Amino acid sequence: MLFHRASGLEGLLRGCLEVHGSSVRIVDAHRLREQRLDALLYNALFQPEEKVRYFLCWLIRQAAAGNAIHPASLGGLYAKVARGQAPKFTIPTISLHAMPYWAGRSVFRAMREVGCGAVALSLDGSAESAPSPLEYATCLLAAAMREGYEGPVFLEADFLCADSDQTGLIQELLEGAINAGFFNVLLDPRRLEDLTHPDPSAQVEASYTFCAALASFVRQIEPQGVGSAISIRFGLGDANTALRLRAFVEGFDREFVRRAGHVPGISRFDLNVRSELDLDAAVELAEVARREYLLPTGVDLPGTSFADEWLEALVNMPFAQVHLGDWLKARVSAILGQGGIK
Repeated sequence: MLFHRASGLEGLLRGCLEVHGSSVRIVDAHRLREQRLDALLYNALFQPEEKVRYFLCWLIRQAAAGNAIHPASLGGLYAKVARGQAPKFTIPTISLHAMPYWAGRSVFRAMREVGCGAVALSLDGSAESAPSPLEYATCLLAAAMREGYEGPVFLEADFLCADSDQTGLIQELLEGAINAGFFNVLLDPRRLEDLTHPDPSAQVEASYTFCAALASFVRQIEPQGVGSAISIRFGLGDANTALRLRAFVEGFDREFVRRAGHVPGISRFDLNVRSELDLDAAVELAEVARREYLLPTGVDLPGTSFADEWLEALVNMPFAQVHLGDWLKARVSAILGQGGIK
């Protein structure tokens, strides 16, 4: 299935795609989708030469754009929700570690069947053999094309965790993700918090400084007009959580404005929920974030300790996004049907 000469690529593209410099023209969309796309993606992932793989990934992205498929940011949608300018909804977030092309095709089929308008497709760091951002994005754009989907594809980078002062390393990861089309980024500064300090502002000073530096970097490198959604994972677990949240937002805003000026900063908070008690606390914190700062909140449900009725009730809770754990993925269609954007 791998081509070994330029003539092999020419034969693969003949009759469906034409490339003229930086311009790509779709000649036959049906033939491309039904007869050539699988082979094109296979070569984009497994060609031995890096420059050939990179070119083919670029080619698939251009072909997707020609089919009205494009990576997009959820930032504008979050802002409308926070201001009450959009109806309440819950966006499912799904991580597709294994076979993202085939799994992605299933997601796009489910979206079409239930009339869902938004699913966030997350690449996180929990899988040792996770694909690179470019590979992941290419697989999912190809999956959308293969299923005849048209519209935005919301790719989320959820592997930007801080252990110490790693700003330079995270900037490299961010740049690679944004260049690949990940216009939704989730920063996780929880390990920088110092909960031994009695002052909530001092507890979160290192974390909000870290996030402000990275958020300003995102604004510098993102494509013009994209407005990447910048989300912050925030820790639950003590009586001072609301105080820490307030201190974080106020400290972040000061530091971010100093670095980037008056441009959009945080788009969403994200909370890890591991028990029903955590879920109650997350609801309270989500109300604080929405009421005081006009910021929506998402939750990550990685565990298996929730009864089915909690899953059904999520669409009535104040969460704009829910990251489905592995045990929930079999119920994607039901969630999309109740909580997706129609």
